[in-house]
Amino acid sequence: PQGRDHVFMLFPILLLDRSVPKSRIVNFLEDNGIETRDLFPLLTQPVYRKQFGDLIGKYPVAREVADWGFYIGCHPGMTLSDLDYITAKFHDFFLR
Repeated sequence: PQGRDHVFMLFPILLLDRSVPKSRIVNFLEDNGIETRDLFPLLTQPVYRKQFGDLIGKYPVAREVADWGFYIGCHPGMTLSDLDYITAKFHDFFLR
């Protein structure tokens, strides 16, 4: 609505490099003060599983998102220095 802004709180990431488990990069980021959360497709939510059963196998893209996707935290008050730090940590992880 007019006069309202989007609240940016999460930035989604889907890992294309499958040579390293998602947990390794997530743990690395968390250890370096960068908050993460798993991406959860609706099909993996308990209420949907109870209502419709385990459908994740029928939707390979949703499975890929669940297995290889995660969010990093963000907010409107982030500075360019914050973004540089996050970028540097991704470089540290993938270039070492």
